Amino acid sequence: MKRLIVCIVCIVLFSFFVLPSYGASELEQTKYFVYSNKNIELINIVEFLSVSDEYTNCSLLGTVFLYKAEKYFAEYKNYEVVSEYKRFVELNKEEIIYQILLSQEDFQEVDFSSYNIDDDQKENLKHFFELLKTFKDESNFTKYFAIMKDYYNFLPEYYSYKEQVKKYIDDSSNFFGTTQEEVHILLCPTKLYKMYLFTNKMNENDKSKLFILASVNDNINGYLQFGSEELYRKVLTKKLPSLLSKKVYSENSMDEYYEYCMNNGNLPEQIAKAISISVYQTDFTKNGINDYLKNCSYGGQIYVEPIYNYIEEEYKLNRSIYEKYEDFCPTFFKRISEIVNGEQ
Repeated sequence: MKRLIVCIVCIVLFSFFVLPSYGASELEQTKYFVYSNKNIELINIVEFLSVSDEYTNCSLLGTVFLYKAEKYFAEYKNYEVVSEYKRFVELNKEEIIYQILLSQEDFQEVDFSSYNIDDDQKENLKHFFELLKTFKDESNFTKYFAIMKDYYNFLPEYYSYKEQVKKYIDDSSNFFGTTQEEVHILLCPTKLYKMYLFTNKMNENDKSKLFILASVNDNINGYLQFGSEELYRKVLTKKLPSLLSKKVYSENSMDEYYEYCMNNGNLPEQIAKAISISVYQTDFTKNGINDYLKNCSYGGQIYVEPIYNYIEEEYKLNRSIYEKYEDFCPTFFKRISEIVNGEQ
């Protein structure tokens, strides 16, 4: 009898700790990859040449990657591709360049049909990649990357934030009811003080990939630090839910929801914030949730609290009905419309 009771207790405890959150069906496991990407390092070096004068007193210039890059590529500092890329950065258009560089090894013939850009942008990008190809060939970047190969291969061994990233990814996967098949953490030793987050799925047959571009922000006892716990918290808990919700709208022909939001001032930001609070709770708010919601209202973001409350009361408590976020969207946006129109 005692053995039976113990077995029952063990089964209950196992179910409590193992079953996925919110009552959603069990999700596939995400695969994680940590490495440096050749094409991304190429563009990072171009960017470094455009800003190196701004970091003359930066202690990180002494790291092996920046020191060698500065010496090896010094004579190419005035190439047109350097100033052209700086212009893209100032216009916040660098993400599409990253996506293209990650989608194909050889970027000489780029297929722009998968990108939502106009003809002028296509021509600008086409010209830019021609300049980048010239820079790559004339600087013999391939030789440089081969010389530095052992240094790059060493970096993943001391990357210390994978478990934190995994926790945030798992939390979002449970909320949206879908799994990122692959998460690629790209270590960028020739880039400073920035972090990028984006998905890259060129067609419906591609795997769902999430890319995190992590640059250097510190050097502790000779080991490069690609971010910090606080930086990953800020970036992932804020940007990941917003990114994944847009992905849902795009992949499920729900563009009308996104367009509705975009036509209502800062409503997209408030919806994204409400989702972030629901997914990450105090990991996102850092302090108490109620105080955070009050501050949102005091600051003019009056829809965050009612939208958050609806997510908690309707979506999370009824995951047997709404297995995925996309199942919840029609009901969710109907309620958002009522909230915006002042309906109870």
